[in-house]
Amino acid sequence: MTKKIRAIKRPPIVATVVANNLLDKHFTSTQTWAEEGRPVAWISGDIPASFFFCMGILPVYPQYLSSMQAVRGDENALFEIMEGKWEMPVDTCSEIKSILGAAELNGPEGSRTMPKPNFLIGTNGICSQIVKGFEFLSQNRDIQNYTIDIPAAYAGDYTTASITYVEQQLQALAEEMGEKHGLFFDQEKFIKFRKNSHRIYLVWEEIYKLSRTLPSPIDGQDLGAFFLPYLLMDVAEQGDKILEMLIMLYNELCKTVQKNEGNEIPRERHRLMWYSLGIYKSKNFIKRTLAQFDASIVLTSSNYTEFLGEDLMKPLLFEYPLSKSQVDQISGNSPHLEQGSELEEKEQNPSPFHYFAERYLKLNFKQDTLKELQGLKRMIEAYEIDGVIMHMNQNCRTLSLSQPQIMEYLIKELETPTLMLHADSMDERHFSLGQITTRLEAFLEDL
Repeated sequence: MTKKIRAIKRPPIVATVVANNLLDKHFTSTQTWAEEGRPVAWISGDIPASFFFCMGILPVYPQYLSSMQAVRGDENALFEIMEGKWEMPVDTCSEIKSILGAAELNGPEGSRTMPKPNFLIGTNGICSQIVKGFEFLSQNRDIQNYTIDIPAAYAGDYTTASITYVEQQLQALAEEMGEKHGLFFDQEKFIKFRKNSHRIYLVWEEIYKLSRTLPSPIDGQDLGAFFLPYLLMDVAEQGDKILEMLIMLYNELCKTVQKNEGNEIPRERHRLMWYSLGIYKSKNFIKRTLAQFDASIVLTSSNYTEFLGEDLMKPLLFEYPLSKSQVDQISGNSPHLEQGSELEEKEQNPSPFHYFAERYLKLNFKQDTLKELQGLKRMIEAYEIDGVIMHMNQNCRTLSLSQPQIMEYLIKELETPTLMLHADSMDERHFSLGQITTRLEAFLEDL
């Protein structure tokens, strides 16, 4: 007999409305920007947007927007356009097919969220599919295309030579934008971005500390959505608004944690981690299925990457309720990203290309597997994870390649129950939701 669905009863998060309003205003300004004839670049999902904002270029992440299309259920029409018109193989990355399909469907002028690009700027940091996709679009739409080559890290951290290699490419790109298109890098805006980014990261890390609480005050699959305004928007100009939204989220989560301590919210029986990309359109269905077993995803691999250090285990920096003045005070004294006189020296003579190169490589997918396994171990211990759900994404070879090795490590070395689901982040033709439900239920029964 099917269990009655009992969701983990977390209070609704009002900050969700604020985050959505920020994104809605951002997309409205995106449309205005394009209508005014200002430069637009479609960029790979792993390049910091602020690098382009500092040159007066609007960066658009078609990979993120294509995943939003999947949530709305718009993706099938985009796949059919590409596979029908261009005879594109069915096993081509579904994100790339949706990007090219959207470009074809929206026509030469683009849409509100994906305006016509003046430039295409991809990297092979995630995979070569985005590079090939941009090359295809460049040839068929006559759009100038650039590619940034990202080295792999085979022995843990990146070397100085690797950082310099990426730094030189970013500097060459900025110089060409200035010389050929009059789009010069704004050093003052870069400094403003760094200050705002530092404050935002301080609050974001504290939110991650709160999410470790038993039971977690927020679903891990929902947490990443609050980082989208930082990823997409002009942090130098909109940093205060993003910070205010995160402060609101922090205070709401603190309040929920207090209720948890008073046993007002049912305890989680199973704390789970989701590894790899989500199955976007089925996210809420999977959440409801987990709720039947009082299980909850409290952590996802897509939003733990930046916090593999020991700071996550330290006490909270802020007092509740949090205010912007508190953040500003701690930001000025914190060694988290910058340190006193060192920050002043860097602001007098900033090196933006080195900064963005180092920042980019820190988040790059071309890390060696050993380092990833060490990070997984720390996070599973920190979040007291009971089980891991891995998603073998049929059309993402890069993310899927190391998954058998990671699964073996989780089961044999960490003795963590692990389930491997074979699906696709966007293309529902590649999997059966019924089979996924059956396997999920069996896994949760065994837990």
